[in-house]
Amino acid sequence: MWTDKFRKVSAEALWLIFLFFLSLGVKAYLLFEFPHVVFLNEADAMGYFAIAKSIINTWGLGDTSIHFPPFYPFVIAIASLLTGEFEIAGRVVSCIMGSLLAFPIYLIGRELYGKRVGLLSAIVAIFLGTFVDLSLQPLTQMTYILLLITGIYLGIILIKSRSLTLHLLLGLTFGAAYLTRPEGLVPFAVVGMTVSIAALNEPSLPIRRRVKSIFLMLLGFSVLALPYINYLHNQTGIWTISGKSSAAVIGTDASARLLPGGKTLGEASHGKVGLGDLFPSPEAFLKTYWGNITRFAAIIPDHFPVKYLILAFSGLLFAIKSIFDAEKSLRKTIVLQIFILLACLAAILPVFAFSGIGMAPSYFLPLFYLIILWFARGVAGVEDLFLNFMKNLTGSGFFERIKKWSLLSFSVVLFFSYSSILPVWNEMHSEDSRVYAASQEFFLKDTGKWLKDNTSKDSAIMSRWSNMGFYADRKWVYIPDGEISEVVNYAKEHNVSHIIIDSNAIPRRRPKLGALLNPSDFEGLRPVYVREKYWIRVIIYKVL
Repeated sequence: MWTDKFRKVSAEALWLIFLFFLSLGVKAYLLFEFPHVVFLNEADAMGYFAIAKSIINTWGLGDTSIHFPPFYPFVIAIASLLTGEFEIAGRVVSCIMGSLLAFPIYLIGRELYGKRVGLLSAIVAIFLGTFVDLSLQPLTQMTYILLLITGIYLGIILIKSRSLTLHLLLGLTFGAAYLTRPEGLVPFAVVGMTVSIAALNEPSLPIRRRVKSIFLMLLGFSVLALPYINYLHNQTGIWTISGKSSAAVIGTDASARLLPGGKTLGEASHGKVGLGDLFPSPEAFLKTYWGNITRFAAIIPDHFPVKYLILAFSGLLFAIKSIFDAEKSLRKTIVLQIFILLACLAAILPVFAFSGIGMAPSYFLPLFYLIILWFARGVAGVEDLFLNFMKNLTGSGFFERIKKWSLLSFSVVLFFSYSSILPVWNEMHSEDSRVYAASQEFFLKDTGKWLKDNTSKDSAIMSRWSNMGFYADRKWVYIPDGEISEVVNYAKEHNVSHIIIDSNAIPRRRPKLGALLNPSDFEGLRPVYVREKYWIRVIIYKVL
C-alpha cells in the first residue's frame, strides 16, 4: 500500500516539476529575447531597484520604501548577487515567480475538483499570455499573485486540517504578500477570518489548541507586517498601512502641480489625504465603483475569448452543483473552501475604488485565476457529459478510453494556451517591438549614460521619468508642473544639476514647459545636450 501511495505521489511530483521547468523554459527563452532596457511602462521598477540597492549597500530600506513595500526589492537584492545587475535580477525573479505559480494553481484545482482539473488549470496558467508577459517585467505582479494564491491554498487546506505549522505558514505567506503589495491585507482578512471561524468551531480540538492555531497565524503575519508598519510611522509621522495613499488618490501628475509656496501638491498633501478624499460621498463612491467594474468587464474578452468565458461559466455551474451533490456532512467544508477561494475577489476590490484608474490587467490578476480554475472545471465537466452521452448512445468502449486519458479536455486547453501565448510571442518578435525597444534604449539608456559620464556623483537630476535616474546612477527628482521660472527655482532648492526635457512627456504632461523643447538659453538654464531620433527629442539643460 505504501509503495503504491509513494508511486502516486512521485508521479504527481514529476508532473509538477515538469510543468515548472516547461513554464520556466518558455519564459526564460522569451526573457533572453527581451531587450535589456526598462521601458517607460515599467517605471515602478526604479523604486524597487533603489530599495534593493539600499538593502545591499546600507542594510536599510532608504526613503523609497515609503511608497514601495520591501519584499520584492529584497528578493531582487538577493538575485542581484548572482546576476550582477538589478534589472536582470528583477526580470529573473518575476520569471521564476511566474513559473512557480503552476504549483499552487495545480494544488487548488486538485484539492477542489481533482487532479485533472488541477493539471488543466496549471497548463492554462503556464501559457496564459498575460501571465507570460508580466513574468518578463521587473514588477511585483507575479510575486504578489504567487504569494496570494499560495495563501489561499493554505487557507483551503486549513478548513480541514488543524496543523499549527500551516497556520503559521499562512500568516507568513500573507505577511509577505502585504510586503509586496499593500492590498494583500484585504484577502488576508477574509482568509484569516474564515480559517479562524473554522478553527473555533472544531469540537474535536481543545479550546487551547484552537486559540493557539489562530495566534500562530496572526503571529506569522505580524512578524513580517508590523516592523514595516512601524517603519512607515517613523517616516511619515502617522499610522498607515501604505505610504502611497496620497499619490494614489491625487494622481501622479496632479500631485506634481506646484503651489504658490513652492511645494508640489503631493508634498503639501503628504499625510493629509485619506479615505475622505477617495470617497467624498456614498453616491460618488458607488458611481466610481460601478463605472470601473463595467470598464473592466469590457476588457476581459481581450484575455479570455467569449467561447472560453462560456466554458468558465459552465465550470462555475459545475462547481455550484458539486456543493449539492456532496454528502451533507461535507457541504459546510466545501462552502467554506469556496468562500476562501473568493478571497481572490477581495484582493481586487480596493482597485475599483480609484477614479480614473487604468484598466491594466496587472490590477486584476487574482480574478484571472478564478476564470482559469472555472475554465478548467468547465472543460472537464463538458467532456464528461459529452463522452457519457456518446457512450450511452453507442455502447462503445472507445469513448471510455478517451475519457480515461482526458484527450478532449487537454486538446481544448492546449489550443487555448497556444492561442493565448501566440500574440505575446508574435509581438516580441515583430518589427514594431524592435523599433520601440531601440527607441527606449536611445531615450532612456543613452541619455542616462551621458548624465552618468558628465555629472558629479553627488548631483541630482530632474525628469518626468525615474528610469533616467536609474541609468544615470544619480538621485532623481520628479519634475514639477509649473512655469519655467518656478521649475528652475524648485530645481535649485533640491540641488538639481540638470533637467531633462523630452517630447514624450512635455506636450502631454508638462505643457507649461513647452518652450524648453526648442533648445535655447533661458534664465537659470543652458542647453548642454540635444538629441533627436525615432520620434523622440531629448534636451538636457544645466541648472546655472
